[in-house]
Amino acid sequence: MQTVRLAAGAAVTMLLLVLCAVLAGPSFGMRALGPQGELGSGALPQFIVVSVAVLAVVVFIQQVIAHRRRGGGASPAAALPSDGDVAPDADPRRVLTVGPAVLAMLAGYAYAWTEVGFLPASIVFLVLLSLFLMPAPQRTGRGIAVAAATAVLFCLGVWALFVHVLGVPLR
Repeated sequence: MQTVRLAAGAAVTMLLLVLCAVLAGPSFGMRALGPQGELGSGALPQFIVVSVAVLAVVVFIQQVIAHRRRGGGASPAAALPSDGDVAPDADPRRVLTVGPAVLAMLAGYAYAWTEVGFLPASIVFLVLLSLFLMPAPQRTGRGIAVAAATAVLFCLGVWALFVHVLGVPLR
């Protein structure tokens, strides 16, 4: 099991590095600083590309170290899941329903963004995603209120960062 996890980690790391390599050219072609020395619209894409590349490598190194500490998965005992290794509710049917549902919500979000704009679409998307992923016992009035407040504050913060700090209008 750990060997499969390590192989999946390597594949994801390579995918992220290839994506960063593809996006590095356009992002570093953008201006990072404005005429008065303020941050320009290219600073955030450059930061994201570099951060994702560094974090992908760091996470993979962490996975390799953890794999070696567990004995490399050579013994049958090492292949058994340990405490905390597998979520107790890791039902394959749940995994197969959550993935496509989140992708459908993401597609709906991308469409809604073009129709109603960033702020309303993002708030609705984050609230719906939070409610969908929230465990049933936490779906109380207070849990829903916390999810909604978090979505509103997060989206307002991202909107303010882009519009007022970076000068990038979000429609």
